Amino acid sequence: MNLIKNNTGVPKIAYKIADGIGLKTVGFSAKKALKIGSGVYSADKKFIVGKKFGDESEAFVDYIDILIRIGGGKQSRKEVAMFKEKNKEQELSNILFEEEVDWYG
Repeated sequence: MNLIKNNTGVPKIAYKIADGIGLKTVGFSAKKALKIGSGVYSADKKFIVGKKFGDESEAFVDYIDILIRIGGGKQSRKEVAMFKEKNKEQELSNILFEEEVDWYG
């Protein structure tokens, strides 16, 4: 999950659910998340890749087997495109779930 740098909104909810049902949490982010120091979730396993946000996208997409995107911005849509390319030989309806939502934060 690409959630280490985002401890707000949908990512925060996903982490709380994962913790509540005993799932291990995994986070990907860039070094910038460590520099800003706020909103970082303490995932069980952390991958810090690159300097700026978005540098971690390739490592994140390579790591995952299923992608759930709820809302999101430019980076999440880029990661969906990368995920689709990575899995172009598979039936995406079984491994990719997307839902657009308006952001009110």
